[in-house]
Amino acid sequence: MKNAKKLYMPFTEERWRNWIDCASQSDYKNMDETATTVFVEMEEDVIIACCKVVRGFEIGKLTREESLDGLHNIEAITEEKADTGDAELNDLVGLMQSSLVGAFASFESYVKASFADKASMDELIRDALDQEKKGHFDLALAIVGKVGARVIAGEPLRQETIAELEDSYVAEWLDGVDSISAAISSSIEFDSGEETT
Repeated sequence: MKNAKKLYMPFTEERWRNWIDCASQSDYKNMDETATTVFVEMEEDVIIACCKVVRGFEIGKLTREESLDGLHNIEAITEEKADTGDAELNDLVGLMQSSLVGAFASFESYVKASFADKASMDELIRDALDQEKKGHFDLALAIVGKVGARVIAGEPLRQETIAELEDSYVAEWLDGVDSISAAISSSIEFDSGEETT
């Protein structure tokens, strides 16, 4: 893990704090276009960092264990409850963090190669919703992770399916999967060089 941390530092605590500061300085109470952009780019930056770690695994610069450790490191930085001094801002950051839960589950499932499933994406999403209703949240998240892993592998995510979902944990987690899909669709180059941002 020490070697992995030395080679890959795509996201740091300082970077996360800077994003929180940017959010606090935006007009988040009215969520104007600038504030919305800050939150979108904040989440995208975390997604890109995860993609860099995964890319390192894909090309053999990181072992599976090192890649998972790298992802868990980014997750640990971004999952801590925000304490900005403003409850409204804390809640907005919390919503984004809930979305990222689905993204992290997706990247982990992809690296573990634990997403081979004959069921369609829509079937998996229905299964995840059923598991949530039964109170099986860990299982529901694992299923969302499979959906996200398939998106990372190149399978499209139907926007119609996401748009039709009612408020739920699964819907929040799938927002994170959708963010991965958007990042991939934007043809962002996730390089895995020795130098990282």
